[in-house]
Amino acid sequence: MDGLLTSTRELHAAISTDTFQHFDYGSAALNAAAYNGKTTPPTYEPKDIPSDLPMLVVYGGQDLYTPPEGVLEFMGLTQKRPKSVYLPYYAHFDISLSLHRAEDVYGPITAFLQDKYGPEEPYN
Repeated sequence: MDGLLTSTRELHAAISTDTFQHFDYGSAALNAAAYNGKTTPPTYEPKDIPSDLPMLVVYGGQDLYTPPEGVLEFMGLTQKRPKSVYLPYYAHFDISLSLHRAEDVYGPITAFLQDKYGPEEPYN
C-alpha cells in the first residue's frame, strides 16, 4: 500500500477515535497478523516524531473523513509544526482524483521535496 494512503488511513483512524494508533483491522486475528501477534493496534505519539524530520501535511477543508480540525490538532501535537497546504474546497478523495491535483497537490509536494533534497535528477 502506498505511503499516502497508509498515512491518510492512520490519521483518519486517529482523528475518528481520538487515539493515535496504527490502523485497526477490526478483529483480533487480523490485528495479530499485521502487528506481530498484538491483538490491538499499537499506539504512537505525534510528539515522538523527530523534529528534524521534514513533514508536509496536505489537507482539505471539505474532508469529512479527516476533518481540518483533526489535522490541525495532529499538527499541534508534533514537536515542530509541519509545513502544510490547506485546500479549502477539497474533500477527502479530491487529493487523489481532482482534475486540478497536479497544480494543487503535486506542485506543492514537488516544491517541498526539491527544497529539502534539491532538484530532481533525470532517470538514466
